[in-house]
Amino acid sequence: MRIVIVVVLVLLAIGMFWATQQGFITNETLQITANVATVVAGIAAVLVFVVPAPKSEQSSEWRVRLWQYLRSLGRWLVKRWQCILAILIVSVVAVLISRLPWFIGPLIDHTVKTTMTAQPTRTMAPTYTLVPTYTPASTWTPVPTYTLYPTPEPTPSPITCADYGIKITSHTNGAAVGGTFQISGTYENEPPGDYLFLINKVPDQSLYWPSSKAVELNRALKKWYGEAYVNGVPPKEEDILVAIVGKSGRTLFEYYLKIGRVMDNWYAIEILTDDILVCDKITVEKTTE
Repeated sequence: MRIVIVVVLVLLAIGMFWATQQGFITNETLQITANVATVVAGIAAVLVFVVPAPKSEQSSEWRVRLWQYLRSLGRWLVKRWQCILAILIVSVVAVLISRLPWFIGPLIDHTVKTTMTAQPTRTMAPTYTLVPTYTPASTWTPVPTYTLYPTPEPTPSPITCADYGIKITSHTNGAAVGGTFQISGTYENEPPGDYLFLINKVPDQSLYWPSSKAVELNRALKKWYGEAYVNGVPPKEEDILVAIVGKSGRTLFEYYLKIGRVMDNWYAIEILTDDILVCDKITVEKTTE
């Protein structure tokens, strides 16, 4: 009987130690229980059957007493070997339960699947992600581009005196005149309205006085008429100019006349604008007031 108990205890101790080391017992509490049972079984087997009794003639008193205490402890454990076996059996059953899916897991899974009430399946709508695709063109044809520009207005040809043929015919150079006198001439083509002016000028100097009197046209005879004035004490020479005056020149003349009327003093203009075209001139001599 002792041999059977020893074999059972040793085999269970070895089996539990191996099962614990391999991790077959996953619960921490079961692992502790198995380890305790293994230690107890091992100690009982060693104390009862392995530890030899000391020879009385070679052993001191303390060795005999120690062996007796250990022998008593082993016997006490052996008397309760049923408890140790129960602990070991419970541990083994725990090991088998922890490994239960190895044996009946597929069976349980199959049973559950066949006994469960079929639920309607829900199909999720597929999702789509838009990915740009690029199709290379077989040939590339350049697209003409057009730029819109405003149509430029035609640039008018510059005005020249030859276009109009304006001449002074009423007087010749050196003619004797009074302070105020009438002057006239002819034209071939009608000049722009209100742009024909008479201008007084000091000979050999750049000093100009536009006339405040407007020039009138006789379209039937293609003649123009105006009034000239020579200031100063006679005898005095002065140039009389007939000119076509553009917009800039006319603005200058209008400003000159406005300032002269306000200040009652007529200061000469020293520089004419580029659009003032002198078509003809004569030099007269003031002989009387």
